[in-house]
Amino acid sequence: MHRAHAGDRQRNETGIGICLVGDFEKTPPTTKQLSAVMRLVKTLQTHYGISPQQTIGHDDVKATKCPGKHFPLAKVAGRKTTDPRDR
Repeated sequence: MHRAHAGDRQRNETGIGICLVGDFEKTPPTTKQLSAVMRLVKTLQTHYGISPQQTIGHDDVKATKCPGKHFPLAKVAGRKTTDPRDR
């Protein structure tokens, strides 16, 4: 089955997409959303052997503002280095 979320066929077939409700260009995720998504990402990373560097945003594979300027992707991904999107 072909999926279209990422805009890239290979990533659609092999990637995992996570969706949070909200416009993170305008506001950051809620504390509960952030806590839940961090637990989910850590669980998926551990189960599937996904590194923090392989944990990327929608805008890394498609021309979009998603996940948004207020979404702390580096923190969610568990990266040790500073990422400009980690606000």
